[in-house]
Amino acid sequence: MVSLKKWFYLFWEQKTIFFTYLFIVFAITLVSHLYNYSIVMVQDLVSFTWLPILIAILYRMLRENATLNELKKNQQESEKMPFHHLDPLLNSYRQLLKQQNERAEQAEKIAHLNERNLIDYLITWSHEMKLPIASLSLMAEQAEALDSDQVYKQVLIMNNQLDSLLTYERLNDFSHDLEFGWYSLNDTITNVIKEYSTFFIEKQLAPALAVHDVKILTDQKWLYFIIKQIIYNAIKYANPQTKIDIKMVGQELHITNEGLPISASDLPRIFESGFTGENGRKQQSATGMGLYLVKRVSEKLNLKVAAASANDFTTITITFPKSTIKK
Repeated sequence: MVSLKKWFYLFWEQKTIFFTYLFIVFAITLVSHLYNYSIVMVQDLVSFTWLPILIAILYRMLRENATLNELKKNQQESEKMPFHHLDPLLNSYRQLLKQQNERAEQAEKIAHLNERNLIDYLITWSHEMKLPIASLSLMAEQAEALDSDQVYKQVLIMNNQLDSLLTYERLNDFSHDLEFGWYSLNDTITNVIKEYSTFFIEKQLAPALAVHDVKILTDQKWLYFIIKQIIYNAIKYANPQTKIDIKMVGQELHITNEGLPISASDLPRIFESGFTGENGRKQQSATGMGLYLVKRVSEKLNLKVAAASANDFTTITITFPKSTIKK
């Protein structure tokens, strides 16, 4: 397959000769038709010229193939051999081949790393999905009638994990899934709070929303995802019977909870892929992907996200570009 592709590439490099020949034959055929010349003349022209043209194309292909093979064979010695000793054409080919090989090696390393990260994430994700499924199974075994709120809670957890997985998959082709417009930040946050009302009620958490009438120029679906992940984390690590403050200050949206603080050693790494930190290990229900995805999606939307934690209070801050805010 590789050899076939290479020969096709070499043939395509001769396209100027090939298409010029076809154009000449077509032009002569057209003139013959317009002036009622005998078509035999065209047939004779083709019969006497196609073979020399084919030989010329094959010769050029073989010569370029030999050049490429020579360059590939001597690739390891390319740095030792001064470029000024080479023919200018060979010099250009050699440099081009070296650049292409470097790009190919880099792309292969990135692809391998992405594949490894995806496998690691899928393993962690599958373990996290077992928890709500096991909870639902246990409820079904121990009770004749299931508590709808508890069922809904487990469904939300599974839905959150599924959203994270799908978002991770879309990151490499993100630009095709963007639709910008002016959207109410207050409405977006309110919808997230409604979706997670079961969690708020269960832990007796009070959302304190102070955003007012602010519109943001953004992609609504992905901004919703960012805020949803941050609020989910805030609920998860908040102490019961506390409040979650959500307020807009200038260009910044602050989401603050009172609960397990993030240690100074963990704070710089909380947006890294797969990092769970001390709190995640205590909870034993963290993939380390939520805030990583928040960071990646924020970058795609030209937003800045940062974290601060002190005295049992943790704040995640989203900074919007000034031009995307309308009050």
